[in-house]
Amino acid sequence: GYFIINGSERVIVAMEDLAPNRIIVDIDNRGTKPIHEAKVFSTTIGFRARIEMRMKSDGALYVSMPGVPTELPLIILMRALGLKSDKEIAEAISFSKNVQNLLESSFEKALGVETVEDSTLYIGNRVAPGQIEEYRRRRAETIIDRNLLPHIGRTPEKRSEKAIFLGEMAFRIIELRMGRRKPDDKDHLQNKRLKLAGPLLADLFRVAFRNLCRDIKYQLE
Repeated sequence: GYFIINGSERVIVAMEDLAPNRIIVDIDNRGTKPIHEAKVFSTTIGFRARIEMRMKSDGALYVSMPGVPTELPLIILMRALGLKSDKEIAEAISFSKNVQNLLESSFEKALGVETVEDSTLYIGNRVAPGQIEEYRRRRAETIIDRNLLPHIGRTPEKRSEKAIFLGEMAFRIIELRMGRRKPDDKDHLQNKRLKLAGPLLADLFRVAFRNLCRDIKYQLE
């Protein structure tokens, strides 16, 4: 990370960042009632997506992800990923009855959205409102495949694995809510990584190349 440019010394300083692809649970006490949450910085080559799951004061679980302007009820997202029955969804989170009992509010938020197709359209209505139904469905499927947990994969075949990962996030939040788990320490070394000269330079070249391609596209248009 040490360079001499035009006779001047230049050093790339390492950056400290949260570990990618690792679930971190915490309690947000900024509001009147605590909100239990889990987040993961899903990272793949050239793309980083922050996926956040929150259990609000109503006891329901919601997921936020890039490309979707609003939070999505967890159960609807799990159905869109291919889990058709309530039993499949509950068991993807936990086999414990005590944990499953705390999912009641989450299932109530999904009333009326009972199939994979309905769930996909529900998401499409929020990412492409006013468009024809077929486009809304395709847009929702594209966001699910490309923006949701990209480190697991970005193809339709990986949807079931993404559902299992979301189930693990939900399980940890419920454990935190029940007092069985403590919040993760974001300052602990196991939850951090150092970005050294190589990755930092790669990011700079990647951003510069992306901007160059965008400028060329605008000139061609």
